[in-house]
Amino acid sequence: MWQQVQTHVREASHPLASRHRLRIISGLRPGAMIAGTNRRSLHADGLAVDLAGSRKDMLAAAREARELPLVREIIHDGRVWTSRRGDRAHSGNPHRGHVHIGFWPSERVAYLVTVPSSMANRDEVRSRMVRATGFRWHDGPDGTLVTRASQRTLAMIRRTSPYRVIVTRLDKTAS
Repeated sequence: MWQQVQTHVREASHPLASRHRLRIISGLRPGAMIAGTNRRSLHADGLAVDLAGSRKDMLAAAREARELPLVREIIHDGRVWTSRRGDRAHSGNPHRGHVHIGFWPSERVAYLVTVPSSMANRDEVRSRMVRATGFRWHDGPDGTLVTRASQRTLAMIRRTSPYRVIVTRLDKTAS
């Protein structure tokens, strides 16, 4: 039932699976719950897919998925990566036979925020931006730092940033 996932999930996950020779083995699962909890799975709302294939191809897809603007979480091989908390050990289902990729709802992320910096001062800039905004900042091209933000959080970033920020509106349905 992966074709019934939300449009932005399908448009991001199908090319990702194709590029890495993976099969989409799960998508929309109405009523799905996270095992061992009382919480709804992202699969229940059509906001997650599971990809299977070789270990090497699954790792490559997981790494690439981190860069997609609407990816919320990736679970694979005993690790979980989230757009807010980064990479850490995962105490739940280890997802060794597949990669789980969960997405934010399409209206959640609308902007890519870039902070110019040089390679020499990137760590200092990142530290100040984390303290000022509370967001994780990732390495971008040419020494920049980037994060994803909704319209509401963008206003807060602009207000609190000690640096000039460059804002790029993302196509919310594209990968």
